[in-house]
Amino acid sequence: MTTLIDTFKKSIAALNPTGGPVLAAVSGGADSVALMHLFHRAAAPCAVACFDHQTRQGESAEDGRFVAAAAQALGLKFYLGGDNVAALAEASGESFEMAARRARYAFLLDTARAQGYTAIATGHHADDQAETVLLRLLRGASPAGLGGIPPRREEGGIQIIRPLLDVTRREIRAWLESERISWREDATNAEVDVLRNRVRHELLPILVRDFNPGIQEALKRLATLQRQDSALLDRLAAAALDETADKSGRLIRAVFRTLDPALQFRCMTDQLRRAAAEANFETVSRAVVFVAEGPAGKQIDLGNGVALYLSAEHAVFAALAMEEPVDEIHLTIPGVAMGFDKRFEARRPDALPPGPLAVYCHAGRQIFDGDALGDTFVIRRRSAGDRFRPLGMEGTRKLKDVFNDQGLTRPERDRQLVVESSGRIVWIPGHTVSRDAAVTEHTRRYVELCVEIRA
Repeated sequence: MTTLIDTFKKSIAALNPTGGPVLAAVSGGADSVALMHLFHRAAAPCAVACFDHQTRQGESAEDGRFVAAAAQALGLKFYLGGDNVAALAEASGESFEMAARRARYAFLLDTARAQGYTAIATGHHADDQAETVLLRLLRGASPAGLGGIPPRREEGGIQIIRPLLDVTRREIRAWLESERISWREDATNAEVDVLRNRVRHELLPILVRDFNPGIQEALKRLATLQRQDSALLDRLAAAALDETADKSGRLIRAVFRTLDPALQFRCMTDQLRRAAAEANFETVSRAVVFVAEGPAGKQIDLGNGVALYLSAEHAVFAALAMEEPVDEIHLTIPGVAMGFDKRFEARRPDALPPGPLAVYCHAGRQIFDGDALGDTFVIRRRSAGDRFRPLGMEGTRKLKDVFNDQGLTRPERDRQLVVESSGRIVWIPGHTVSRDAAVTEHTRRYVELCVEIRA
C-alpha cells in the first residue's frame, strides 16, 4: 500500500530533480505542518520559513512561535518574517488576501535567495486545487487560468513547488492524527465573508452532495488537462510569434491574419504582457480584431500608458502618444543647424548634379527650386491642421491623410519632421517633396538641404 511518505518522495523527486535545498513555507496549519514533517521523514534537505501577518490580536505571532519550536525539534533551520498586512492592504488598495500573498512571497523569495535555497515548497493540496478552479470559473477565467495551481513554477530564478497537490485535505489530516502531530487552526479559515471560504464550506459541499461526489477529482483532472493543453498552445504560439513579428518586434499584419484564432489570442496576450499593457480578455480580444481589421494610421489605448498603432503592414506597441508643444529649428539658407539629434545643412549649388534627380535625392537629401523658397527653412514636428501639396497631385491634402496613405503609425507620425519655407511645407524628409518647391525645367536657382543623423 502506498503511504503518504511514498507519495511525497515521488513528488519531490519529480518537482526538485536536482535535490537542492528547499525552503518550506509553514504557517502552522495542518497542511504546511505536514509538509515540514514529510520533508524531515523523507530525509529531503529543507529549512522552514514562517511569515507573521500580524493579525488576530497576536494569534499569528503565536503561530510563528509554534512553527519555530516544531522546526527546532526536527533540527531544521528556521526563518521568521512578518509585516502589518492590514496596513499594507489599506495603503495599496488591494484586498487583504492579495496584500498578504504579495508580502508573504516577497519574504520567501528574499529569504531563499539570501540563504541559497533553490526552491520554495508550499502546502497546497488537492482541495486547494479544486477550490481554485471553481473560484476562477466563478470570476471568469481564461483557459490557461483553468489550469489552476501549477505543481511547479519559476519566479525570479527560484522554483515554487507544491509536493502535496495530489493529496487531499482529509488524507493530510488523517496522517497527522495517526502520527500524533499537532497543528494550529486559524479561525479566519471558517469566516464565510471570504469568497474562498464560502466555496470551501458552502459551494463544494453542495456540489458533492447534490451533483457529483467526485467533483474534486473531476476539477483536479480538468486542471491537469488544461495545463497540458496550455503548455502545447504556448509552444505553438511562441513558434507562430517568431514568424509573425519582424526583427524590430513589430507584428506583420498579413501573417497575423493567417493564424488560427486560438494562436492569435495567445500571441496577442504574450505581446500585451511584454508591453506591460492590460491583458484581460476584453483588451486582448479588441487588439486581435484591431490588428486583423483596423485601418492604417489608427491606434487604440491598451491601458497602462501603452497603445497599439497600425500601419498598412505592421502593428506596433509603444507608449501612448502625448501631445507635445511644437519644437522647431530655423535654418538660414545657406547655413547649418543642429536639432532633433540631427545635423541640417542648406546650400545653394550652381547646377544640378549629373544623372537623374530622383536618384540623387533620397530620405536625407532634397533639391528645391530656390526661387520658390524664402531665406530660411523651418524644421519642426507636425502640427494639427498641417496641409501639404504633394508632388504629382492636384490641390492640398491634410498631412494626417498623407501619413495614413504612406502607412505611418502614430509614433512614426509623431517623430516625423516636416520642412517649411515661406509659410508652406516644402518637404517631408524620407517621403515626398511639395509641388510648390519641386525642381522643374524652368528652375534657375537651386537649394539643397541635407539631413544627417548625429553620432
